[in-house]
Amino acid sequence: MNETLEAMARRLFRSWFVDFDPVRAKAALRREHPRLSNADVSRRALPKMSPEIAELFPDAFEVSSLGLVPKEWKATTWGELATLEYGKSLSDYRTGNGQFQVYGTNGPIGWHTEPLWNGPGIIIGRKGAYRGVHYSPKPFFVIDTAFYLKPKTEFDINWAYRELLSVDINGMDSGSAIPSTSREDFYSLPIKFPPSAVLGAFGRAIAEGNEASMQYRQQSDRLAVIRDMLLPKLLSGQLTLNAC
Repeated sequence: MNETLEAMARRLFRSWFVDFDPVRAKAALRREHPRLSNADVSRRALPKMSPEIAELFPDAFEVSSLGLVPKEWKATTWGELATLEYGKSLSDYRTGNGQFQVYGTNGPIGWHTEPLWNGPGIIIGRKGAYRGVHYSPKPFFVIDTAFYLKPKTEFDINWAYRELLSVDINGMDSGSAIPSTSREDFYSLPIKFPPSAVLGAFGRAIAEGNEASMQYRQQSDRLAVIRDMLLPKLLSGQLTLNAC
């Protein structure tokens, strides 16, 4: 179920922010019928989309430093949108029983009693041959082998996560003895930044799926705890399948 929900979110993201399907559809109709009202262009070009969301997309592209971008979208860099903050050294996270997940350069690695970032966020690997991009739907802690993304301006974190998945983080090597992500290279990455209304619509569109996915993960975690409790007893003969 989680794979299906994530696939749906990826398809929507690609349609809106990579292929620009709504903008292209409206632009094509505008060229054919230049006298149509904006509302009619939205309704006819995007019949399967709610009028409120369809109105958020422009009906033309414009030239920018990044090539063609949807009209009124901003051609900028990640350094204008966010900073990469260092994680902190932490011990005993692998055996910790806290409620906040701990992330390292390759993803979740343990638990801690306090978060380093209060809210959903993005973790980016800092050291190691493989440095991934990870998303946490809840407050989390980051150790010193990774960064976490700190927004400088408001944007939807789900949009940012999917944008960053397409970035070659492992290619941003600082040149040190240990492969390390270069913050300077990250800050110079170009980005086509949509208006806040479009980002908000995307966040709302996938919110229900995100909530369901979180519930499925929690159910899976609870089942894993039950499995870990029962399996040793089953293997030792203390508990039989009939008893279960």
